[in-house]
Amino acid sequence: MPQRGNSFAENTLYHSLPRRRCGTLSVLLLTEQQYQVNFEISTKLLLPRSKKQCPLNGFSNLRDYSYRFITSAKLYCCKQIKLMVPLVKKLRSLSHFFCLVIIAGILPYATIAQVKKEKNNIALSLFSGYQTDNLRWSIAGNIQGTTPNILSELKWKKLQSIVVGGEVKWNIWKGLMIDGYFSQSYIVAGKVTDTDYGEDNRTAPAYYGYFNSNKGGATSVRLMAGYALLLHKKITVTPWLGYTANSQSLYLLPNDANTPASLKSTYATTWNGAVAGIDLKAHVANKVFIQPSILYYQIKYTGKADWNLISIFQHPLSFKDVANGFSIQPSFKISYQFAKQASVYFTGEYFYWDTGKGTDDLYLSAGPTVPTQFNEAERNGFVAAAGISISF
Repeated sequence: MPQRGNSFAENTLYHSLPRRRCGTLSVLLLTEQQYQVNFEISTKLLLPRSKKQCPLNGFSNLRDYSYRFITSAKLYCCKQIKLMVPLVKKLRSLSHFFCLVIIAGILPYATIAQVKKEKNNIALSLFSGYQTDNLRWSIAGNIQGTTPNILSELKWKKLQSIVVGGEVKWNIWKGLMIDGYFSQSYIVAGKVTDTDYGEDNRTAPAYYGYFNSNKGGATSVRLMAGYALLLHKKITVTPWLGYTANSQSLYLLPNDANTPASLKSTYATTWNGAVAGIDLKAHVANKVFIQPSILYYQIKYTGKADWNLISIFQHPLSFKDVANGFSIQPSFKISYQFAKQASVYFTGEYFYWDTGKGTDDLYLSAGPTVPTQFNEAERNGFVAAAGISISF
């Protein structure tokens, strides 16, 4: 396999090929005995043995209801975990287990009775905020994943962006909901490094490049259907299922006078696939609502590069990476209803994307396509935003 560069300019961009070690998430297994011990301790500490000892005795019906609900929920979750232990041992990631626990522990308590359709059944939200993003990926020296196991690795670090977007929720019939989401981020600052290695496990570095990446952006589109179920008159839980399309446009740009001014290499990613999730909305105080949620994605990853200064590569497509992966995105929103049909809100979201092994196809200007092992792509970051929601 030819080295990805010869001269500074070509070295700079052959090496600007992503490579990264493939890792797997550890699986958290809770044995039946461990869960029972934890449950017994929690009940001794939190739940009184008699009505006289109950700290909620004499409180409002809502407090009494909450106490009975928490007690029964713990008992039900214990039973569900016991039944799920054999299945959990087969799961390959913590995110799968976490989603199953939520579904098993919460949904059975949702009232099947219909959610009353609101008079204003369309809610439009607009938001803006800040996003920080990191991406890294790597390839091996050959299709078997050896010589070396990590040949080249790229890391985009602290990509700082301004993000804007909107969301529409439509209550089309009783509790049936449609949710459409769109966001666009614009990168204003960031760095990218490119390192090549001569030996396994990131040893014997043969090349290192440090570049600017203060241009580009990311797009996220999501369309889901869900059904709102009542846990309580002030608590609603909604499971969701749908499709998502996410993309990034990333750059390698000159960082100093020693880098050719004509350097403008690009790497574009797509993360597309199915999405499932659940959110819970609770009215916690006068005009104040909270809404924790979690989404899980099963995606196909594609990365396309144009290493513009390397003449032995084809342009505009120098190489292409393909792999399968997943994402998990927990978020939390707090909103204040300042008018009958309007509210303001603040939201925070963490996202984590990861792929398994795949293929990297290098397209030479003269010669056959050269395949090698794509080790892994990993992306993570955080979004903080504020917005306004209006109902119609």
